[in-house]
Amino acid sequence: RKSFFNASDCSLSWNATATTLLAYTSCSTDTTNRNYMGTSALHFLTVSGDSGSVPTDKEGPVHDYAWSPTGKEFIAVYGMMPAKAMMFDTKCKVLKTFKEGPINDVKWDPHGRFFCIGGFGNLPGDIEFWTRGDPQERHPTVQQLGLTRAANTTFLEYSPCGRYLLTATQSPRLRIDNGYKVYSYWGKEICSKPYETLYKAVWRPGSSESHPDRPPSPGRKFGGQTAGAASTARIAGQGGKLEPHDFAAGAKPAPFRPRHMQGGIPGSADDDAPSRPTSAAKKKRSRGNKGGGG
Repeated sequence: RKSFFNASDCSLSWNATATTLLAYTSCSTDTTNRNYMGTSALHFLTVSGDSGSVPTDKEGPVHDYAWSPTGKEFIAVYGMMPAKAMMFDTKCKVLKTFKEGPINDVKWDPHGRFFCIGGFGNLPGDIEFWTRGDPQERHPTVQQLGLTRAANTTFLEYSPCGRYLLTATQSPRLRIDNGYKVYSYWGKEICSKPYETLYKAVWRPGSSESHPDRPPSPGRKFGGQTAGAASTARIAGQGGKLEPHDFAAGAKPAPFRPRHMQGGIPGSADDDAPSRPTSAAKKKRSRGNKGGGG
């Protein structure tokens, strides 16, 4: 038996083996007046009688949490922005601490091998792609596979095989930039399609048992390294900027150039290149020549 204080709502979530229960409690008011949206907390209870609060080392709400499909661990995202994420085992011992960033969501693939951590809503939409290693192993070997940005995402879900991630911008949640994108398990964009209005995009139903669990492809490079030494690219700070590391989502975008400077930037190598006169300048020059001859 467990009593929760300062809670008006509670949602319960069992792990796959039914040995540990997570209880998410929330209250719309905060007596300390520190949080405008109220307070929230995450608690755990085991069938053996152990219970307590999930240890979070940063003040702020619990944004999201998710059990691995294997039931061996779960991930919680919590704290004021930039938020923090941690991976815990069934006894609530910390297995992995992720670096802070603009994150508020976590998703697992159906096999429990791959997972992603991202930030959506009023956040930039950065997504980190990770692997916990072989789901059958007791102790995870967590490695990052890639990083991408899916701005304005309102829905994301792994495919039944766990090798692809679907992101979508749907109405009426968001009426602009509607469409969907499909990414590989390491963050490479596979395909995309825009729509004027998209109400729903989901994977065709399928059982994960019909798709064998497969590790990252041998020899596949992630962020310039092999699968055995995945990239350490990460989200840096609340601003959602990407650190200047190589990552699977693509190269660093080129800096913005105003149109009037696209022919050459002062001080650059192409600054000495002669600029081609515009048609308006040619007309003005020809009129000046005619006037001078009279």
